[in-house]
Amino acid sequence: MNILKIGIGVILVESVTAQWSAIETTASGNTATAMGSSTTASGDYSTAMGSSTTASGNTATAMGSSTTASGDFSTAMGYSTIASDYASVSIGQYNLAGKTATSTTVFSLDNTAFVIGNGVDSNTLSDAFKVMFNGDATVSNDLTVSGDATVSTDLEVTGSTSTGDLQVQNTLTIGNQVLTGAHVAQLLNLLTQLAGTDDDQKACLKTKWNTLSTC
Repeated sequence: MNILKIGIGVILVESVTAQWSAIETTASGNTATAMGSSTTASGDYSTAMGSSTTASGNTATAMGSSTTASGDFSTAMGYSTIASDYASVSIGQYNLAGKTATSTTVFSLDNTAFVIGNGVDSNTLSDAFKVMFNGDATVSNDLTVSGDATVSTDLEVTGSTSTGDLQVQNTLTIGNQVLTGAHVAQLLNLLTQLAGTDDDQKACLKTKWNTLSTC
C-alpha cells in the first residue's frame, strides 16, 4: 500500500495492477485519429471510430461498426456501409450504391452523393434511397409528399397503372390543366387503351384531353 501525504492529511493509495486486453487501433495517416476497437485511420486527416471501421480516404470519416470510408472526404456510418466515392455519404447498412467506386479522388457527377442502405447482409445489398451528384434521386418504395411536388421535366410511371401506383390525393397540374385524383385515374385508363398509329394516338389525346373520356 502506498502512502501519499498532502499537507497535514494522509491519503492511502492502494496499488492496483490493471490488466487490459489488446484492442488494436491504428492511426497511420498524417494527423489521423482512430478510437474504439480494431479501427484503422490510414488516410491523411481521417477519423475512424467504433468497431472494425476503416477510414482510408483522405479526410474521410468512418463510424459505427464494420464501415469503410475509402473515398476522399467521404463519410460512412451505421453498420457495414461503404462510401467509396469522392465526398459521398453512406448510412444505414449494407448499401449497394457507392459500394464500388466511380471516382475516389476527384469529383464526378456520376458519383453517389448520398445513400441509405437497407440490405440484409453482404450477399443481399440494397438501398432505400440514393441521390447522385448529377441530381438524380431514387426511392425504392413509396414516397409521400405532404406539400406541393413540382416536376420540371418529365414524369415517368413505370409501374402498373391499373393498381394505382400514381396516386393524387389533391390535384395534379399539367400545363394549365388542373386534374383531381379521379381525373388522373381516367387519364391513366385512357393511356392504357390507346391503339393505332402514333398519329392516331396523338389525335385521340388531343381531342379527349379536356373531357378525359375513353378512346
